[in-house]
Amino acid sequence: IIETGSDISSSFFGEVITVDDKDVKLNYPEFIQGYPVIKNAEIKNIFGETKDYNLDKLDLIVDSKLQTCADTQIKLWFLYNKNLMEQGLINDIQFEIANGETLKYNSDGTYSFWGGNEKMTTKDENLDRGFNNWIKNVFAYANSGSLIENLISLEDLNDLKPGDLIIYNPDESGYGHTKGIKEILEIPPGSGNLYYELFAGSDPAIDARIYNKVETREELLNALQSGQIKVRRYPNLNI
Repeated sequence: IIETGSDISSSFFGEVITVDDKDVKLNYPEFIQGYPVIKNAEIKNIFGETKDYNLDKLDLIVDSKLQTCADTQIKLWFLYNKNLMEQGLINDIQFEIANGETLKYNSDGTYSFWGGNEKMTTKDENLDRGFNNWIKNVFAYANSGSLIENLISLEDLNDLKPGDLIIYNPDESGYGHTKGIKEILEIPPGSGNLYYELFAGSDPAIDARIYNKVETREELLNALQSGQIKVRRYPNLNI
């Protein structure tokens, strides 16, 4: 919980994410809470059109028209796991796409991708390029409905953490607008009154903007009970 007025600096984020000690690692809620933010920015879509002004946004590149709201959250999860992989803490990253197939990126640069009719495997000696190509292939065959299948359902809102996902107005397949929790604020400090700062991409692909309006626990609970939202979490957060 971040008390109002607290400062989460990008220098702290940078120091933690690049540590050499493999016994010291950033968990996913810390990764999202500390993810660098550009303040008072223009919000642009993939076509370079300015859609809003003076909003904070995540310093996250939008380099694919497929990077919509669910894919924004998927990309952040992949970047977090890529950091663990580079520290030698995990050997691969896996994701189940909409057709039920699991695509995998391995630490040696080999990865599986969906070619339209079948799953294939390739390797790119340029690891960054291969990783980005793998992400874009996942984007092509994922949405908020398939994202839900990779996540853990949350019913206890007292346990919400940064990085948890809220799917708004989900249909029967789970497809809806996906937002992530950036920070949890207690206002005033010590009061027990919790507020949730949310962020999201969109369709067409757009910068991951941080919403000015924070959500209260009561608002989220009412929405959850009425079926207006689903709340989910990635497994194995290393908390």
